Amino acid sequence: MSQAQPVSYQDHEVTAFNPPRPEQHLASANIIPLRGRRVALPVMLDGPKADALLATLIHSPLGVYIRATTSTKRDEICVTLDIAREDLDFTLHTLISTLPEGTIGTLTTRGVMRAE
Repeated sequence: MSQAQPVSYQDHEVTAFNPPRPEQHLASANIIPLRGRRVALPVMLDGPKADALLATLIHSPLGVYIRATTSTKRDEICVTLDIAREDLDFTLHTLISTLPEGTIGTLTTRGVMRAE
């Protein structure tokens, strides 16, 4: 069996494969953002079991998407889910199977969210 020999990077000449780019090329309009656009999906939980439905939603896989929770009336809670467009199919399927009592609102497009 052969053994590996340690090689020092100082023993080899390092050449740059990509020459440095001029500053004007870096400010190109062809830069793709790392995160895609996000959408906001409001979900209304109403009725006397609204608190229990909210607890179910928080402990479901959709709990990570909850952006805001507002209560407009005593028995009505509005939850806004912040999701990526690619996750819309998964979100709707999971939401319908987890909370059949909830009411899905209008989908609105959002920009990239910033940490507050």
